[in-house]
Amino acid sequence: MCRIGVGGAAVGGVQVILRATSGLLLLVALAACGGGPARTPAGTPAVTLELSATNSVFDKAQLEVVADAPFAIEFENRDAIPHNVAIQGGGAGMTGEVFGGPQTKTHVFPSLPAGSYRFVCDLHPEMVGTLLSVAP
Repeated sequence: MCRIGVGGAAVGGVQVILRATSGLLLLVALAACGGGPARTPAGTPAVTLELSATNSVFDKAQLEVVADAPFAIEFENRDAIPHNVAIQGGGAGMTGEVFGGPQTKTHVFPSLPAGSYRFVCDLHPEMVGTLLSVAP
């Protein structure tokens, strides 16, 4: 017969089991309180792409998104002059805000059917790249 005393004293292997059980309960409690993986807030896209502009050049020539799912582009304008990101051939809602830098803004874009699109700066047509929308 095993007896458990006050203050953590125990007889035999019961103390080890209690410590392991306590540790497991702590992990479960932390996960329930937000210690687990970050969740995407409802209504926001699951994918946020990062893109920046320096000296009127995008830092990436190609971006990729999942077809038929909304997405966001976090655009960092490192220049003092204004830039934006617009998706050509995507229809309505495909133009991000024009703003001067240095600052960063995120624009949420509606879903695109599978295909190849161009992303551009409306103010500097030489700033271009390819956006691939691929089937999941």
